Amino acid sequence: MRALAITAGCACLLLAGTAARAQLPVAPTAAAKANPRPKPHGANLAGVLVISNRSERGMRGPDMKPLAAGSIFTDWAAQQRKVSDPALDPGAACLPNMPRHMGYPYPMQIVQDRGVVVILFEAERVFRIVYTDERPFPDDGDTPWLGNSIGHWEGATLVVETRNINPKAWLDGEGTPISEDIKITERIRKIDGGKSLEVVMKIEDPKVFKQPVFQRFVYNYKPDWELKEYLCNEGNRDDALRQVPGQEGALKVGGVKAGEE
Repeated sequence: MRALAITAGCACLLLAGTAARAQLPVAPTAAAKANPRPKPHGANLAGVLVISNRSERGMRGPDMKPLAAGSIFTDWAAQQRKVSDPALDPGAACLPNMPRHMGYPYPMQIVQDRGVVVILFEAERVFRIVYTDERPFPDDGDTPWLGNSIGHWEGATLVVETRNINPKAWLDGEGTPISEDIKITERIRKIDGGKSLEVVMKIEDPKVFKQPVFQRFVYNYKPDWELKEYLCNEGNRDDALRQVPGQEGALKVGGVKAGEE
């Protein structure tokens, strides 16, 4: 099925149609006067992209050199990794994870407007909203799977801080946990003359890591690509919690496949 691709052209047509039908100018409300839309600034990051350096996955130091797993985890995190069951990976239940979603091999699309940058993921058909309008982080106690993201521009680099990630999420497929105190800071910029996008990610979680760790993702822009429909839930055989007795599943819970006794 063809996925809906959001483009600037479509937005312009909609706005033009609205303007043509309007009979009288609409005076701005008091709220709009008090909170005007931020002026556009920073770089244009919009487009469809696909990751190009998945082979460089893993935790790294500030110099981007790989870190040995045994040297970075707290005792609590190391124990959680040791007893983790891959069948209970939230990703096996088609749940999004941050930062794992940024490293998936499926395309993503960046859409920008004043005060907001939106990242649409083909995988799981979910999205991230990065607000760049100087709003504070919400304090409602909600913990979305992809967290809350607030960003600002430093020249042509978008700096994004993400907090409030659901503590049930895993950082990777090896059972690395997170805590409610995790904070992820991304520096996002174009490289290679605008043909690629670089995301350098700093992950801080004192309950999990002895020191801040880093990840680096590089994506290639694909002007001729569009997002397609991706439905993880349909026919998902890796979700051990929903397997039906008699059906073969790829994963096990406690060493026993669902349906076995």
